[in-house]
Amino acid sequence: MQNYINQHGKSKSNKENIGLGQTDKLSEMRRQKKDSENNFEKQEIERRKQKIDNEINRRLLEDRERRKKEFSQERDIQEEIMNKKSKSKDSNISQQEYKKNKGVYINNNGNSNINSSINQNTQYNQQLMDRQKKWDLKNAESKYYVQRNTINLKK
Repeated sequence: MQNYINQHGKSKSNKENIGLGQTDKLSEMRRQKKDSENNFEKQEIERRKQKIDNEINRRLLEDRERRKKEFSQERDIQEEIMNKKSKSKDSNISQQEYKKNKGVYINNNGNSNINSSINQNTQYNQQLMDRQKKWDLKNAESKYYVQRNTINLKK
């Protein structure tokens, strides 16, 4: 502000010389400027939050789609395995032998098929357990990414 000398020889700044109406206008302009800056900052924060939310949702959708594909592939594989098992049982053993032995299959060499079916069941259960572990790891990874992104949001 420029200083000037009044009638009595004392210097005054332009700010002191401005009348009440003008100071109200200046304070109103300053307040509007601060409000607009605050609004801009709030809008910027909202844009960032929205961008992060969109990224999280996109990743979750991709993860869901990937899981659906994997699940359908595993289901197809299981169906193929079951079809192969049913074909091999039908070709090796006749229904008469099955009824005659009361549900215990007899192989061509005369051994009962109980032990082999137990081994197949344990192998199948082991495969299921391995798949479950794999799914648990994938779920933990996706939860970690979501948690990490929400922590970044809070910062």
